[in-house]
Amino acid sequence: MSKVVIVGHGPSMLLEEMGDVIDGHDTVIRLKSCANTLKKPEFYGTKTDIIGGSLTIAGKLRDLPAEKFWIWTDSRHESWEWNDHINALPHIFRGKNVFIDRSLCDQWNTTYRNMRKANPTEDWDEQMKASRYDTGEGENHMSQGLHALVYACALLKPEAVHLIGFDNVYTGEFDWSVTRGEDWKAYPRHRWDIENQMVGLISEHYNVPVGFIMPDPPQEAIG
Repeated sequence: MSKVVIVGHGPSMLLEEMGDVIDGHDTVIRLKSCANTLKKPEFYGTKTDIIGGSLTIAGKLRDLPAEKFWIWTDSRHESWEWNDHINALPHIFRGKNVFIDRSLCDQWNTTYRNMRKANPTEDWDEQMKASRYDTGEGENHMSQGLHALVYACALLKPEAVHLIGFDNVYTGEFDWSVTRGEDWKAYPRHRWDIENQMVGLISEHYNVPVGFIMPDPPQEAIG
């Protein structure tokens, strides 16, 4: 049994130096373009066991420092043309350890869509913009962080999973990403309130305790 941490990109990570806390976990999972955050080890740590990202950006992940790579699919990858990209992953990653499970992603994205449809909202932050994958109810798939949580619980079956930098999921409200900056005006309209509820569902389904690690007390971001 092991303890796993998934490192998000929420600005709460700049409130406290949690690098040692992150690196103290048995398995550290980072998300998509994490190269810049690794330049601040006092806040983000240095240990990187797994890097995860969507099929859309898979080619950009292969040279990042990790032993394993997790790739997931979402509503952008439903057409048959993406099968060629899936089949090409071993070549793209040049023999490195890469994993993808389309059915697992479909299962939980369907859950997300059903919950979102049952709980509509028009309360969007002005920096969140509808993309081509937005149905009017928000993005048609879970965020990167929720995909990583599903993979972690399903594949690793750990003693516990800790979520750091999952500010939006924790609060159910919008907050900016350290990989984009607080002035970025095109954050996708994910339903963070629904994803907050899904954390509990995923935890219960896989019988894995999942908890958030947030700075305490709240304070002004320092970077």
